[in-house]
Amino acid sequence: MNVVFLEVVKKLNEKFNLTPILSGSFGLNKVIGSSFECSDIDFLVPGKFVTSNWQELFDAMTEIGFELVDLSEHEFSREAVKVAFAGEEDLGQFSGINNTSLGKVEEDGSMYRQFSANQILALYEASLQDSYRQKKKQGADKEKIIAIKKYLKL
Repeated sequence: MNVVFLEVVKKLNEKFNLTPILSGSFGLNKVIGSSFECSDIDFLVPGKFVTSNWQELFDAMTEIGFELVDLSEHEFSREAVKVAFAGEEDLGQFSGINNTSLGKVEEDGSMYRQFSANQILALYEASLQDSYRQKKKQGADKEKIIAIKKYLKL
């Protein structure tokens, strides 16, 4: 999955001069070294890429062999790996995290931003208040919160 992740990051870097934010379980695993099951790779990008500039993002993803599988989730798939996008603008309001405070990571010539363990904890704690996640992922989110707190105590 990491190879696909870096391929998408590189495409976003080169095509849009964009440094995406890695989120979700895949991001959590990278930060704390956990091995939570990942069903997809989640990115936060400037909101225009999931609204007015959607076609540009769609074209970029199809150029590297992805097919759109869920328009409402901005989710693509290729060879059983899913990649989903959401706008980054609501991050601060949702979790209190300022996206300019995120760390930048360079990996194999690709640049992305990622949350610290404390920021991920804030995200997952905020997610417990989200009605969508409460219905679908509350148990998994609680497990992740426990793992993050354990990691932070190390």
